[in-house]
Amino acid sequence: STAITKLAAMGILNGRSKTEFAPNDNVTRAEFLTIVLRTFGVEGTAYSHAFKDVNGSEWYANDLQSASDMGIAAGQNGGMFNPNSTITREAAISILTRALQAKNIQLESNGPSLNTFKDVKAISSWSKSAMEYGVSHALVSGRPDGTLAPQATLTRAEAAQLMMPVVDVIAELSAQKAEAAAVKEEVTAPVATSAPVAATATPTATAEPTATPTVAVN
Repeated sequence: STAITKLAAMGILNGRSKTEFAPNDNVTRAEFLTIVLRTFGVEGTAYSHAFKDVNGSEWYANDLQSASDMGIAAGQNGGMFNPNSTITREAAISILTRALQAKNIQLESNGPSLNTFKDVKAISSWSKSAMEYGVSHALVSGRPDGTLAPQATLTRAEAAQLMMPVVDVIAELSAQKAEAAAVKEEVTAPVATSAPVAATATPTATAEPTATPTVAVN
């Protein structure tokens, strides 16, 4: 899909191999956090044991620490993160909305109402506000059968589609920032001044020599 191709080119999503993306594979909790951090340009920080079930040697440990520091990585079951468990659609939306809030990024509200979907009652109480935001801001769309499937696992293709509105807004904000910086540079640039005009000396009028009369001697 276009979303997969674009995010892969940006280094946000990697293939399972050099020749396979596996769009229908499920996404783990650790994988989704990494995708979110890459989207926002956040780098990992040294792991300091934010969760009991991550010891720091894992490939995602530093990313998980950054996510924890940002307040977007919520643990489960008393300090456990369960990084290798598959992530549900509602959990992914919850993480993404927290990331948007942490980065103070606003999306346009142009999506439908949450009550549009048949299975609105299947949404967990802890994720309902995030799901409302995700639906109303067109982050997540329903499935062909008119459901949101909040408890279903998120696929790699769905993760790519979920991140596209965020990628587009971040690109737009970056362009606006660059334009503002260019305008500011133009305004503050020193104004070129003309080279001083060399003063031209005014010639002093010289009196004509007075002819001395010649006296003739006889």
